[in-house]
Amino acid sequence: MIGEKSTLMIKAVIFDIGGVLACDVWENLFLDKDEGIVAKYGLDYNKVLQVGQKLWDIYSHRSTNDHQGWRELEREYWGQVLKHLNIKAHIDDLIELSDQFIKPAVGMGNILERLYLNNTELAILSNNTEFWFERQMDKLGYRKYIHRKKSSYQVAWVILSQARRWLCFML
Repeated sequence: MIGEKSTLMIKAVIFDIGGVLACDVWENLFLDKDEGIVAKYGLDYNKVLQVGQKLWDIYSHRSTNDHQGWRELEREYWGQVLKHLNIKAHIDDLIELSDQFIKPAVGMGNILERLYLNNTELAILSNNTEFWFERQMDKLGYRKYIHRKKSSYQVAWVILSQARRWLCFML
C-alpha cells in the first residue's frame, strides 16, 4: 500500500450556517458598537447581551411546521426584543436592520459552487433561529446549492450513517 495513490471521494458535506457559511447574525446585530442595536438605540451593552442570549436560547430551538411560519416566529421574536429592551421602534425596523447583518462568510459561495458541480450532497445542521436561517438562505443565494430545509439532528444521523459507503465532512 505504501506509495499507492488513493483518492478519497467526498460525497457529502454538512455545514453549520452561522460562522461557517455566513457571518453570525445575532451577536453582530445586537452588539456592534457602530451599527448594531446597542449603537442605534443607545442601549447598555451588557443589558443587550443578556437579552440577546436569553432570546437566542429560546428561539434557536423553536421551529415551525410550514414554510411561512418562520415569519410569524420572527415577528414574535422582535416583539420580545422591543419589550425586553424597551425600544421605541416597529418590528419591521428591526427586521430591516437584521437584514444588513446577513453576510456570507468569505469564499463560501465559491466552495458551495464547486461542491455542487461535483454532485456532492450538501446539507445544513444548525441551531440557528429558523427565521435567520430562512433569510440567510434567500439573501445569500444558498438555496441553489442546498435544497433541504434546515436539517435536524435526525437528518444528519441519516447522512452520517451512510458514511460507511462514502466520506462525509461536517463543518
